[in-house]
Amino acid sequence: MMLTLALAASVPLTMPVAMRGDWDLPSHCKMPGEESDSRAVVRKGEVAFGETVFTPKRIVVAEQTNWTATGEFYDEGETSKGRLNLRLSKDSKTLAYTNSDNRIVRLTRCGKK
Repeated sequence: MMLTLALAASVPLTMPVAMRGDWDLPSHCKMPGEESDSRAVVRKGEVAFGETVFTPKRIVVAEQTNWTATGEFYDEGETSKGRLNLRLSKDSKTLAYTNSDNRIVRLTRCGKK
């Protein structure tokens, strides 16, 4: 039991470096200054989906290409608990997640990596 608690405590609440950056639909990446409803910005300690921000509280899977956490979604003054899974393609050009409609969304990395 103590080993499990120690291991869980040692996993940092940060996104994998390979997943950090701006992600969007390919056609939207080329539109600078335009806001996209599909854009995801993965930062060290959170993921922003437009006006919704996910902050991890407990990491479930911490792999460089498959990351899952439970945490809080903050949207327009309201907070709800939930789970987020991010999956990175082998070539690191596509990030996938399941949206609130239970559909898989695949985004392309915008900018340089």
